[in-house]
Amino acid sequence: MPSREALERQVVLFSLNDLPIFLKYIKFLEPKHFSNSIYGEIYKAQKEYYMQELVLHDKKYLIDTFKEKHKESTIINNLDTEQPAVASKKHILGEIFKIAKKRKVLEGLTSSLDLAEEDDFEVGDIEKIIRESLAISYDTNLGMSIFDFEKRIVRLKKLRDEAVKSFSNNLNNITSGGFYPGELYVYMAPPGVGKSMFLLQEANGSLRNNKKVVYISFELSEIRLGLRFDSLIGQMKTKDIFENKQAISDKYTRIRKACPNGEIIIKEFPTKGASPLDINIFLDQLRIYEDFVPDVIIVDYGDIVASATTKQNDYQEQGEVFQLLRRIAIERQVPVLTATQSTRSMLEKKIDDVNLGQVSDSFMIPRIADGLYALCQTPTQREEGVMYLKSLKNRNGPVNFYCKYVVDYEKMYIRDTEN
Repeated sequence: MPSREALERQVVLFSLNDLPIFLKYIKFLEPKHFSNSIYGEIYKAQKEYYMQELVLHDKKYLIDTFKEKHKESTIINNLDTEQPAVASKKHILGEIFKIAKKRKVLEGLTSSLDLAEEDDFEVGDIEKIIRESLAISYDTNLGMSIFDFEKRIVRLKKLRDEAVKSFSNNLNNITSGGFYPGELYVYMAPPGVGKSMFLLQEANGSLRNNKKVVYISFELSEIRLGLRFDSLIGQMKTKDIFENKQAISDKYTRIRKACPNGEIIIKEFPTKGASPLDINIFLDQLRIYEDFVPDVIIVDYGDIVASATTKQNDYQEQGEVFQLLRRIAIERQVPVLTATQSTRSMLEKKIDDVNLGQVSDSFMIPRIADGLYALCQTPTQREEGVMYLKSLKNRNGPVNFYCKYVVDYEKMYIRDTEN
């Protein structure tokens, strides 16, 4: 492992000789991140010159300037003839990125502590500082030419192969194969229709497809939600679970044997007691301490997740929550499934009349979501044990398409029927 000073010397050498690598550094590396002040000065001069002129400084001129400024130092010697370690550039970039990220986090913590000492500080402001300090990244993707057809088809096939299938074959058909990594899917329904129950089915369906699921609940406790899974998997009413513990245990054993990689981790947060930042931290803890990386994340449900910052009104805060949930999907390259509450008027509407106007609060939700699906049910249909799903927004398939389901609220299951 090269020393910190050796790494910094390589950064300077790349900054003098290699524009493509230099362009990767300047997105996250600041002059103050250097432990050697002279290397930091050279890097700062090159960065400021590039930001103004969009070309690198003349190497000889820059080195001569700093040799004159630091006559007593030998650290600048040979910079004009020494070449960067091109074969190790990926490793050097990674090591410098780690250093820069640590410094950014430390700066964020320091700023947060200073802010916390003020009498009237806002918790949301501290969360924003921490979130920004954790968001440092570099992107090496320079886009794709429209003529790269074959490459694009390969990537599309890989994306479809990685899609997490819904429990509902009808829904898989209208989403071109399931839920795609990096996308946000939202179920909308009035109170009591079955938003959480639908998310429960998706978690169970992913488990049966040998996928790892994180189910984050802001409404039910971990134990209560666990009972719902027991009822669904055991296909029995909740009151019968305690008399049939062995039967349910046997079913879990069979699922574990058939789906050795499948798992559902339930995490409970208080209603409005955690923000998407807290969800991200929890996911990092799962990865670090349990080596658990989910294939799909379910948040039950988005309306009662806390905002990461204090906004002027609930409309703005809710819009931010769904934006950050989609960011989690993109950064972790998994689908995120959640729900939102519709207006109560949707209870009286026929499925043909249900539209985006029934979104209860922030209209940012249909803008942000990759898929928005209304769960529709009149009082008569509830008595009959029937529910409909209507696609209101669907990036990967048709809109205004219906799916019909049979529902058993006591045994917690929803099943496909004809469309």
